[in-house]
Amino acid sequence: MIGTLNIGPMGFSDRVRIEELIGVPKDPWRYRNLVSVVVTAPILGLIKSLTASDEIFVDLSSGRLKRSRLLAGPVFELSRRIDLSIIMSMNGMLGHYPEESRAALWI
Repeated sequence: MIGTLNIGPMGFSDRVRIEELIGVPKDPWRYRNLVSVVVTAPILGLIKSLTASDEIFVDLSSGRLKRSRLLAGPVFELSRRIDLSIIMSMNGMLGHYPEESRAALWI
């Protein structure tokens, strides 16, 4: 299920998923919720918009929050039809060792 709301230059969205993890022992079910915000405001003539989102993952068999993925970054308009996003990703595995948390840069 996806919901969206636009207020001026800001756009909000919320996506909810329930999925079965086939191939994982006992085929557990997982709840995912992705909340995003996009601010469309040209900055210095280079950046078309800024985007940020957070997605949580909940193991439905235990009811525990297992993971959180935070994404944020600018979107550049290269032409009318081509945008370039540079996204920083922080992927936290909750309840695990700190070295299992990851940061990445997506282009």
